[in-house]
Amino acid sequence: MAAAEGQPDATARLVDRFDHHDPDLSRNPYAVYAGLRERCPVSRSEAWGGMWVVASYEHVTEVANDDLRFSSAQGVSFPPAGNPRPLIPIEIDPPDLFKYRRLLNPLFSPAAVEGMEPAVRATAVELIDALMAKGEGDLMTDLAEPVPARTTLRFLGLDEDQWPRYLRAVGTIVHESSRDFSKAMAAFMDVAPDLMGRLAQRRADGGTGDDFISLLVRSEVDGVALSDEQILDMCFLQLTGGLHTTAAAIGYSLLYLARHPEERSRLAAEPDRIPAAIEELLRYQSPVQGLARTVTRDTVLGGQQLCAGDKLWVLWASANRDDKEFPGADDVVLDRASNRHVAFGVGAHRCLGLHLGRMETRVVLEEVLRRMPDYDVAEGAEANVIEDCSVVYTLTSLPCRIATGR
Repeated sequence: MAAAEGQPDATARLVDRFDHHDPDLSRNPYAVYAGLRERCPVSRSEAWGGMWVVASYEHVTEVANDDLRFSSAQGVSFPPAGNPRPLIPIEIDPPDLFKYRRLLNPLFSPAAVEGMEPAVRATAVELIDALMAKGEGDLMTDLAEPVPARTTLRFLGLDEDQWPRYLRAVGTIVHESSRDFSKAMAAFMDVAPDLMGRLAQRRADGGTGDDFISLLVRSEVDGVALSDEQILDMCFLQLTGGLHTTAAAIGYSLLYLARHPEERSRLAAEPDRIPAAIEELLRYQSPVQGLARTVTRDTVLGGQQLCAGDKLWVLWASANRDDKEFPGADDVVLDRASNRHVAFGVGAHRCLGLHLGRMETRVVLEEVLRRMPDYDVAEGAEANVIEDCSVVYTLTSLPCRIATGR
């Protein structure tokens, strides 16, 4: 992404006083992350009352693999998003975490995701055909966003036609909680009655369906049925994880291939290379930029003395651009070997939906390259980014034209 006018000054300022919610960060976060890694891979910022910023691959993975020293149970948002209960399972630590992972893992297994693929492909084909019929459109709002949003709502057992409303609500909650909590709460209340109503229906019919809510109604942990609050929190986490993050991955993948037609042509001719290409694009343009952890006891990380209760901001996206782990990290190598990226996190809290997100991205790329390989993206589309990239870094629009002569 090209630097905006005055951006070098903003980059230096953000390296000196890092603030993940600063709108200037979204213009070129990777330059800031590079500055953080170079200056000090574990550095102190006084933004939002103070936190430690973890920027290197070595130290990000150390934190993520040590739940005893670095806890998720006190929230993965910073400042706190305001939810009254921990979001299950992302805000629960072992050993309790494993009880919920054992319950949920089968729903997101490779076999389960394979069963979802025909419906995802049908949705992608429908949307691509609509784009081709118009000859132009927006690859974010007409394709990258609706595919995962509709898939997630189907999975939950909600009305997939309501995806634009859910997408708006989740985006507002994720990006406005730190700036305008009342706006975030209003967005939550826009969709909460739907979730509560559907849960009441599933309770009434005994949870006999095959959707996510029905399964949770039938489930127990330690011999105790899940409460309404637990089920609603788990549904909300699926919404936050299933909508914007995969849309970001799809959108940036389509943008990259539009800007690199030779590589696009190669993938179209050799679609077996698409999965490896997706891994590299996830590394290069990580949808989830960072999440918080809390230090549980006095400890040392990267030569810095941390105290119990200190907050960490763990920069997955910065770790994925660390040259010490990925030679030439600022270059895209679509068949990069040993690509141990952390775009889905790492450790016990690694993303539940990673197989689903990969499949959705792969299906969209396969169908785009098969059905409309000659799409063009508007000049300057790289600048159409979300203003607050603290958690999810995504394009807001990706105007395109589709060649119809093929």
